[in-house]
Order: sequence, then structure tokens, then C-alpha cells
Amino acid sequence: MTAGPRNIPTPRAGGMQVPEIIDAFAHRMMYSIAKDAHTASEFDVYQGLAFAVRDRLMERYSAMTMCVIFLVGILTLPFAPETKGQPLPE
Repeated sequence: MTAGPRNIPTPRAGGMQVPEIIDAFAHRMMYSIAKDAHTASEFDVYQGLAFAVRDRLMERYSAMTMCVIFLVGILTLPFAPETKGQPLPE
């Protein structure tokens, strides 16, 4: 049996508005921490909020990293041995 590429869905980007962060916090409390309002300790609440904020930071970090990689590629293209001294394609 050969392993092919997995069909993993891309999560939608989370918003930075208060209702969206509250939604993400509720999602993390239910699915990552597995606690509700009656069983959650203060540390569980802290951890759920930390996960929700971390998700937002990682979304922006990965987008910024991809932009930097793209820009470095564009800036180094004129100096590549294959294109040195030749005009760039239109």
C-alpha cells in the first residue's frame, strides 16, 4: 500500500474581533481542554485562551514567513547563474 498525499483541509483564518476570539476560546475549551463552565479551573481557562491567541499568532507568522520567502526569491532571481546578464522574462 502506497501512501499518497493526504487531503487535509486548510482551516479558515481567525478574526481579531472580540466575538471571533470568544468563539475560538469556546472552541478550545470544548475540544482542546475538554472542560465546560462547571468543571474548568482557572488554569484551564488560561490554557484555553492561550491556545486561541496562539492560533491567531501562528496564522499571521506563517503568512509573514511565506511573504518573506517569496520576496527573497524575487530579489535573488537576477543574481542566479541561469539569469545573470540576461533580461528577465516578461
